[in-house]
Amino acid sequence: MKPGFLTVLIVALLVTGCSSSAKRFGSESAHRQAETQVRLGMGYMQKGDLDIALGKLQSAVETADDYAPAHNALAILYTRLGRVKAADKHYKKAVKVAVDDGAVHNNYGAFLCDQARYDEAHSHFVKAAEQLLYKTPDLAYENAGLCAMREGDLDRAETAFRNALKMNPELTVSLLNMADLALKNERYLQGRAYIQRYETVASHSAATLWLAIKVEQGLNDEAQVKRYSDKLRSRFPGSEQAGQLTE
Repeated sequence: MKPGFLTVLIVALLVTGCSSSAKRFGSESAHRQAETQVRLGMGYMQKGDLDIALGKLQSAVETADDYAPAHNALAILYTRLGRVKAADKHYKKAVKVAVDDGAVHNNYGAFLCDQARYDEAHSHFVKAAEQLLYKTPDLAYENAGLCAMREGDLDRAETAFRNALKMNPELTVSLLNMADLALKNERYLQGRAYIQRYETVASHSAATLWLAIKVEQGLNDEAQVKRYSDKLRSRFPGSEQAGQLTE
């Protein structure tokens, strides 16, 4: 199993309102106008009309330069367009005017991780998780773990996934990555425990069954290896993992 085999970073674009920091600056009417432009821009972005979306979001920033969701949305669009420097500029502006907005820190962390700026990314994921009003701090920690897996820092990844699971014991991505880390560190009983926890909240895929097989092989439990192998053959006969099974 390769490090971070489930490394999909979650980017939560929240623009339905402005943070408490943003509300202290500028006029409410300007923010309302900017919010309208952001909503329109997001709609066009989702439909793939990126040129129109860009115009709407640029208009939002011009209307209210201290409105963090506008900078946040514009940064995401610039990322999609491959304009990395522009995206970084607007993420920096967003976190400056909305320092207590967990969603902005989470999004910036994902961007920084994609740029291989791992220490900076970790810092913003942690800041996101520490915001008392942020609704998904568990996912921010999970993102920190996924980013650390991408970097190859397994100790940092384990700490982050543990923090995520303390907040939400049913996070499937964290459970599977903890099982993967246990396998890499030859902590097979621990790996089995994480697999069993995963099984109480989600169904297996070919990849997760293969992970379970490798863990049970580490424990020399032939019965469990056979049980998971039979499931893999029956449920995912055409998968790459099933093709790797020996008769």
